[in-house]
This record gives sequence, C-alpha cells and structure tokens, in this order.
Amino acid sequence: MVAAERSIVALNTDIYLERRQQALQLQRSMRLGAKQVLNEKEELVNQKLMQWKQREINQSLWEGTPFPPELHFFRARPFIDNSPVFHFIRQLPKGGNLHNHFGASVSLEWFVQNVTYRPHCYVCRTGDGLPLFHFFHVPHHNPDCQWRLVAGERDEYSDTEAYDTDLARNISVVVEDPETAYPSIRSIWLRFEPYFIGVLGAVNYLPVFSDYLWRTLEEFLQDGVQYLEIRFTIELYDLDGSYSDEYMVVTVQDVVQRFKQQHPDFIDAKIIIASIKGKTMEQQMQAVTSTVQLCEKFPDDVLGFDLIQHEDTTPMLLDLLHILRRPASPSSVGTPFFFHAGETAWTDLTDENLVDAVLLNTTRIGHGYALLKHPWVLEQVRERGIAIEINPISNQVLKLVTDLRNHPGSVLLSQDYPVVVASDDPAVWGATPLSHDFYVTFMALASTKDDLRVLKQLAINSLRYSALKSREKEAAMKKWEHSYNRFIDDMYATYVGNEE
Repeated sequence: MVAAERSIVALNTDIYLERRQQALQLQRSMRLGAKQVLNEKEELVNQKLMQWKQREINQSLWEGTPFPPELHFFRARPFIDNSPVFHFIRQLPKGGNLHNHFGASVSLEWFVQNVTYRPHCYVCRTGDGLPLFHFFHVPHHNPDCQWRLVAGERDEYSDTEAYDTDLARNISVVVEDPETAYPSIRSIWLRFEPYFIGVLGAVNYLPVFSDYLWRTLEEFLQDGVQYLEIRFTIELYDLDGSYSDEYMVVTVQDVVQRFKQQHPDFIDAKIIIASIKGKTMEQQMQAVTSTVQLCEKFPDDVLGFDLIQHEDTTPMLLDLLHILRRPASPSSVGTPFFFHAGETAWTDLTDENLVDAVLLNTTRIGHGYALLKHPWVLEQVRERGIAIEINPISNQVLKLVTDLRNHPGSVLLSQDYPVVVASDDPAVWGATPLSHDFYVTFMALASTKDDLRVLKQLAINSLRYSALKSREKEAAMKKWEHSYNRFIDDMYATYVGNEE
C-alpha cells in the first residue's frame, strides 16, 4: 500500500490529474441514473435545470443564502417553494409513490374545510388540547374527552376563519420553533402518533372515506404522481354501524375506477393493509388472516401486509414471528410483506428488524434508515432487488437526521441501490404529495452534479419496484413515458425554445 501511494505521488501532475479524473468518472458511473442516456431535447432542458441547481448551491456557499435541505423542513419550506428547481420538479411526472399512509395524504386545509363542516361531525379535545374527530348520531359518554359538535364550537367563535385556522394548527405537528417544541425523537413521536388517532376517526366514516380517497388521488395527480400504493389502517363505519374489510376494498375499487375514467393519465392505486404493532397477539393474528383472505379475493387490488407504529417502542418483527410465519390458508405462504424496518437511530437494537424483514422475504423495505449498519442486509437488498422506500422529509421531521445531506440515502444513491423516493405522511407536516421529497433528494441526497438523469431514474424506479404485475408495469411505463415526453416538450418550449 505504501509503495502504491509513493508511485502515485511520484507521477507528474498531468498523469496524476488523469488518474484523478478516471477515479471520479468511475465513481460517477456507479451512481443511480448514470446509465440514463438523454436525447438532444432532454440535454438542453437538463442544462437549464442544472443552471438553477448550481445557482442555489452557489448562493448557499458564497452569499449566505440558506440551503433549504440543511434547515428543518418547517423553516425550509418557504425557500423551497420559491426555488426554480422545485417549480421544475412539481411539473415533472414522478411515476408512483410507494409509501404513503391513508389519513395523512390530503392537505389539512381540505380536511378542515370539507370534513369538519359535515353534519354529525364531533370533536373532543384531550388534556393536551389535541382534537379527536368522530361522526355520531348521538355521541357516547366520554369522561376524559367530552364530545362536542364541531358546528356548535365553530358557531361560538366570532371569527370562523380563525377557528378553522386554530383547528388545522392543532391537528398538524407544524410549529414555528420545532427544535424547542420537539427536542427528542420521543417528543416528536408523542405528538405525531395522536394525529392519526384524531383524524382516522373522521376519515374512516364511510361518506368521508370515499371523498378523502378521491381527494388523495386528485392531489397526488396534480403533483405529478400517477400511481399509488397506499397503506390503509381502516375500521370503516357510518352512523348505523361498521363495515367489513372486504367492503373497504370494494369501496376503494369503485373510487379508483371512477377516478381513472375521469383522469386517463392516472395509472392506478393499490392497497397495502397496515396493522398497528401495539395490537394484541390475537388482533395481529386476525389482521394477518384477514389480509391473506383479501389478497386471495382481490389479487389485483390488495398487495400485501405491513406493520406500523414507532419502531423503537413497539414489538419487533421477531416478537411476531409465530404470527407472520403461520400460514392462514394453503395459498397464504406467498402473501407479500412490505415491512417498515430500520426507521431508527439505534444500532443492534430495533434496527435488527431489517434482518427479519429480509428473512421474511419482504418485497420492499419502508424507510431502511439504519440500512448502512447492516452489510448482509445491504447485500441482500442489491442481489434480490428489495427496494428501499426513502422518505427524507419524514426522517428529518421525526428527528433521525438534521441536515439532509447526511441522510444515509445519499450512499444508496451513490451506488445505485434499488431505491424509490416517497413521502410517508405529507399532510402531517404540510408537504406536497411528493415534490418536496423529490426536491430535497435531488438537492441533498444526490450529488451536486447529479442531474435530470437521477430524477428520471427515480421515476422509473417507482414503477419498476412497484407491486404491479408485469403486464401492468408495461402499461404503466407507457403512460408515464407519454407524460414525461410531454413534460420535456413543455419545458423545452418554455425555457429553451424562447432563448434560441
């Protein structure tokens, strides 16, 4: 090694610089998107995109302008929203979003203005002031949280707009000073999880459920997302009773089919059943059994099973092994898993879920933040094409990372691991359905020299690593390519053609 170093040092400057360039080129050839070949029109559009990207980087380096991905998202969003790079990405057809939770997929403005204005909508407030919603004919007695009609509360305010603003603020985790409000991972999770407890009581109300799903598809398509795999944690009900899981699937089918008919650019939306880890063993067994049955009855719509909740404080996959490995029917052995795993800062603790996820033959890994600490899992991910669903803004808001340039996903991109970018729970922190996560990935997880190729590859990956069947993927790729080519034509006409 010493001799090799001496031989390099002894080289003349020209040879040294040539070797250096070769090393850099070799590294760049390994990156995600490096194999993409752009046509002439794409190259010209790419030049404009990279001018904007380099300008933002230079402004941060030399002019003291904040670099948005190094700021907490609550502080960064105004800067991102004014970025030409972000405006470009918003219009980019991004393919699919493979990691999103129903109930956190629609803007809170729509939730407040639409859902809470409906008849029979009640709210109660916990000791922390967090609102819980539910629809009733007559609410049951709750001594710890008194139910009140939202309409009645709103009427008591002299300014209904102020009431709605307060309501949205109390639902959201967004605050002016997130570092003070949430000093630890535990503190943000104690605020984050009640969001779902509060909102799902309203979203699972059948008339709301259908409209909320429609609005989800609408907002994602407007943000350049043509395909969705949504994690559902559902106990569907109306004023007269509850509905089966099968009825939920049929309802989703109906909404998605009607949406596709009205929006021919939209590809599809599929279901992943997500069970809360904190349930009893009997409830978990029932959830797995139900998912197996749904996969068998609705193979084109129900994709598989996941377990969700704060990974550090709930049972590990190993604790549930006897349930996850137990076939509920002769054909259930092949029921796919889409496990959250490695959404943690710990080493050799809850991050060991990554090992179990792979041993249990997970189709993809949700988050995988701790993946770099597990070399065997890294090998398996590459060899078996187990895509990692990176959710960078979620990881920052939930305090796994501060400066997104330090996100471990940057290593995965640098070596072209199977990666997709997703948004997790964008409504909770006021993000767009996917564009904000694409922006921070492009500006921070990707290198300063990564260009349109990485954005294009990420969009392709979102369909390649989806759970669509082969024939569906072919049709999806054609639909995405049509949208992408139209986008390039529009960007060329707007930013290049006018300059020629």
